[in-house]
Amino acid sequence: MIYCTNEIRAKVWHVGTYNGRLMISITTSERKQNGDYTSSSWFCRCLSESKKTLKEVKKGDNITIKRCALRNTYNKEKNKEYFGFDIYEAEITNKATDGSEQSEADEADDDATDDDLPF
Repeated sequence: MIYCTNEIRAKVWHVGTYNGRLMISITTSERKQNGDYTSSSWFCRCLSESKKTLKEVKKGDNITIKRCALRNTYNKEKNKEYFGFDIYEAEITNKATDGSEQSEADEADDDATDDDLPF
């Protein structure tokens, strides 16, 4: 298992529950040297504190993940590997809007340079 404690910014694309657990689908991206962006999609379980702080998250919201773990387990009986992305601590940083009004956080992002943007 790999624990991550640096901040990760992500955009939420789907929210649901499975076996009583909050599950979200997110994307993260990184900028290549040539200026292009590469995105990665992740299916995540929200555990611990993130169950509370992300319970109101919706499609289109931006979140900051503060503590998470990546795990890759092997089931000998099924001869199969399972990858997991568990979020332990996170917060909603920008709520999605319906497009009719711009939030204060979005207005602050208008002044951001390309280096500051996560997507």
